[in-house]
Amino acid sequence: MSLTAPPVDDRNFDDIVNQTLALAKQYCPEWKPGAAQDKIETADPGVALVHLFARLMEIIITRLNQVPDKYFLAFLDFIGAKLRPPVPAKALLRFFLSEKAKVNGRVPARTQVATEESEDREAQIFETEKELVVTPVKLINTFTLDPENDRYNDTTSIVTGVEDGQFEVFKGKDLIEHIFYLGDDLLFGLNETSAKGNVTLRFAFQEGSSGFQNIPLKWEYSAGAGRWQPLPFDQQNFSGNPLEVTFHIPGDIVKDNVSDHEHYWIRIRLDDAISSIPIDRLPEIEDITGSIDCSADGVLPDACFTNHLPIDPPESFYPFGPAPTYQHIFYIASDEVFSKSGADISISIVFDEPGVQGSEESLALTWEYWDGEAWQPIDNIIDPTNHFTQSPAANERIRLVCPQIEPKEINLLTRYWIRIRISSGHYGLSAHYDSVEQGWVDGNLHPPKIREMKLGYQYNSGLHPIEKIILKNNFKYLPVEPGAGSFLPFVPLEEEDPALYLGFDALFSHDAVLLFFQVVREAQSSRQLQWEYAGPDEWRRLQVKDETWNLSRQGHIQFIGPKDFTRTENFGLSRYWLRVRLISVSALDLISPELQRIYLNTVWAENTATVKNELLGSSDGSADQTFQLKQFPVMPGQQVWVKEPEMPAADEYEKIVREEGEDAVAVTRDEKEAVTEIRVRWHAKDNFYSSGPRSRHYMIEPIIGEIRFGDGSRGMIPPMGTDNIWCSLYRTGGGVRGNVEKSKITRLKAALPHIAGVTNPEPAAGGMDAETIDEIKTRGPILLKHRDRAVTTEDFEWLMKEAPGDIALCKCIPVSDYSDKHVIVVIVPDVDDPKPYPSQALIRQVQEYLYQRILATLFSPAAGARRIQVTGPGYIEISVQADVIPNNIEQASIVQEKVIANLENFLHPLKGGPDNKGWPFGRAVHISEIMTVIQNTEGVDYVKSLRLR
Repeated sequence: MSLTAPPVDDRNFDDIVNQTLALAKQYCPEWKPGAAQDKIETADPGVALVHLFARLMEIIITRLNQVPDKYFLAFLDFIGAKLRPPVPAKALLRFFLSEKAKVNGRVPARTQVATEESEDREAQIFETEKELVVTPVKLINTFTLDPENDRYNDTTSIVTGVEDGQFEVFKGKDLIEHIFYLGDDLLFGLNETSAKGNVTLRFAFQEGSSGFQNIPLKWEYSAGAGRWQPLPFDQQNFSGNPLEVTFHIPGDIVKDNVSDHEHYWIRIRLDDAISSIPIDRLPEIEDITGSIDCSADGVLPDACFTNHLPIDPPESFYPFGPAPTYQHIFYIASDEVFSKSGADISISIVFDEPGVQGSEESLALTWEYWDGEAWQPIDNIIDPTNHFTQSPAANERIRLVCPQIEPKEINLLTRYWIRIRISSGHYGLSAHYDSVEQGWVDGNLHPPKIREMKLGYQYNSGLHPIEKIILKNNFKYLPVEPGAGSFLPFVPLEEEDPALYLGFDALFSHDAVLLFFQVVREAQSSRQLQWEYAGPDEWRRLQVKDETWNLSRQGHIQFIGPKDFTRTENFGLSRYWLRVRLISVSALDLISPELQRIYLNTVWAENTATVKNELLGSSDGSADQTFQLKQFPVMPGQQVWVKEPEMPAADEYEKIVREEGEDAVAVTRDEKEAVTEIRVRWHAKDNFYSSGPRSRHYMIEPIIGEIRFGDGSRGMIPPMGTDNIWCSLYRTGGGVRGNVEKSKITRLKAALPHIAGVTNPEPAAGGMDAETIDEIKTRGPILLKHRDRAVTTEDFEWLMKEAPGDIALCKCIPVSDYSDKHVIVVIVPDVDDPKPYPSQALIRQVQEYLYQRILATLFSPAAGARRIQVTGPGYIEISVQADVIPNNIEQASIVQEKVIANLENFLHPLKGGPDNKGWPFGRAVHISEIMTVIQNTEGVDYVKSLRLR
């Protein structure tokens, strides 16, 4: 916006001509200039003279009208208002090691990187602000832990960039699991469809314990591949000690692996935060036993063998082969039936042909089982088949009591087996030659042939200890050893403080590590945090340099890699863990900080290029000497040196050190310690008003790169000498062109050992062009009011307009609700996005700018910026529903596009509104305004209906 003083004299050329002619007619009535007054070539000479006079007067009036502006600019110069030089954009750079690098890489301070040059845009150079150690260690897991609510949040995918999002640092999302697992193949392995039965679990609790009463529990069974399904049972009352729970085993239960133990599993899971249950109500269990009462019929064997040949039970088969003889064996396997010691087993057999005893020696079959060491006989067999020689009646079956059978491998198949062995006699012989009788003997072989064989059992195991009990609490599995005594199935967290955990894949070297935290919004920072690392036996305190002010703003956490950093297990993962605990928080800290990404190997860089040791020239001893830097504009921080013939006086030396530091005077000596050269770094000032004859001061015009020295009265004249003035260091650059998009800064200007590449994960921001005369004319008077300090809300808003970065709108909101935060500053960047929102880099620059200008009561370096928050705006969605009638029905789709485009333009936060200058904060949108926009759209006949919400 241009601020122009009202004209002292607003007359133009024609006004002066007309006024002069009018005066001439009044004072010289006898002069008759004629009609052609405006045509100089044909006019009276007096008219020409009037035109010359008018032109001269017009020049004088023009200069006179510039006098207020000249005086105004002089006044601004007098109060110290200078044209603001360009501001360099800042970018977060992330460096990458080469794939094979196993050691740290180093990026020195002022390392230059750049964007790629294109036809319409020159390459932009960025320089790192400080040295960076690039580590091969990777951050691979992050979790938040919220003990108060017994919750956690796996934030790995957000922090590593796999998915977009943000999370609250000290808030959990998912309940921490508190589970105890019961694994028992006998009790819970009854998953065949032929079986019917019930399982009873008996829980004996510690005396005085309320058991499972009023405890929210979920009962589930293993469905394979880590899936768990609700266990169906109707029991509602869980009171009593001991407590018995009876249920049916679902048919789809399968074996699964829990903590490297494979069983059929039932698990009991706490269905609420353990923190919501009083500690004295948590159950304590002394013992868990179980029993199964089940029966099955028509069970097919798992496998059958004749000696070592497999047979298929569904088909007719010879159990001992077609030509059985002494010691031939029939093997039967069934894990379901033969694993139940003490069960009453029945075997139903239907013969195609029963066997026939073929000798005078009595036929005998021996039934045997494997006890883990040898085959043992099975006693008390009820065999209605008489050794497979007669068909049993319809309801008759072979019956036996199942012994304690152990699994055994038969023909490469490990199962529960019984076997039937021909221990004497046979089923006849085939035709053969009798060497004694010297002749052939007809065969009488009649082996048994079985058409169908099925197994059945009835089993009540009686109460017995559960085969395997495993507890899972707080991400850790703990087996309950037999005879260990009572135990707590649900154990609260030992940690009391909320924390953020960072898991790394390898050990850091004993070197500086930088972790960048991308804080989404600034939260109140009266909280106190403590950083810790996992040591050999406990968490140990980690000394850090915290630029985030307790995660209240984005920035780096810097630390030295601990030598005793130890791989430990947390959240079920073995990593090198760091954590930050919230150890103290005010009751007014209602907002938890929010994070997006956490980056390793990052450093800030700015859009500048450093020039070193540039010779400015020689002093001739005259007053007001000026020297020109080769590159400009110049960023703050230049160092101008002058060679002087002698050491400054003691009082002058003290002033030099006070202004420029201990290293501002450099003395070179020869081998004999004689002084050969004295160099003094002079001090930059905005003006020479306070400078004396011996003040080593100079002024710099950063926009044009001009350096000016004093006149000997106000500012010392540099001593005469040849090539005795030079600039050892200055930086040039800046401007909006440095505000490049993310992933654009990718080129290293020079190769670095082990460094493979670089990128900027976020857009660069904060770059501003040099200020114009019109801009300083607007800013200058306000500068006189606030004097570069933020006291009132208006001061904050004006300072925001002067802050680095292209800020279109700003609003200062005083907050009186919380004693720890008094000011919220909302900024809107000047970008074309539908919903402009400041980048984190811009917020950081604005924060840094404000922190140097706010009252001490709003800023405490020890605790961070507690009472000021810089953030972006919030947006309210406006929904427009309109029925629009076009002038021409064939143009309906075109008119629709125009209406939508006009509405989007009208509702744009920065370019919309009734005057196309954007929308003020909090300004309501009226339905009449929307109606006007639609009605004024080309091609619209009328608006039939309109709704705004």
